[in-house]
Amino acid sequence: MCKFKLKPNDINVKINGQKLQDKTTAINAIGFRINQEIKFLYCKKQNLNQRLYCLHLAGAHHCNGMWQHIQEYTESHAAQHTTHNHNQAHSKQCTTDTHTHTHIHTHTHKILQQHQS
Repeated sequence: MCKFKLKPNDINVKINGQKLQDKTTAINAIGFRINQEIKFLYCKKQNLNQRLYCLHLAGAHHCNGMWQHIQEYTESHAAQHTTHNHNQAHSKQCTTDTHTHTHIHTHTHKILQQHQS
């Protein structure tokens, strides 16, 4: 089991008693439901991966050798888009830091002027 005892909010098991057996049963039921959910999600992922693989094969067969170029273009376009978003977020962070520093400096300067008067 994992280090942290996490229980999803949608898994609620009601128990009538406060005995150790009742609590153990509830814990086992929650663990069983979590395992069932993991199995379901794994099967869903496998199904989606299989469908994606079939679509890739169909696309490769349909495009007759152009598939590699399409894939390279898509990957490069995605990389450019990611880089652009990263640079944009970084520039916003730098602008915010500069604005905060300027605001603090101006505020400090005003306080010093008040104390000197």
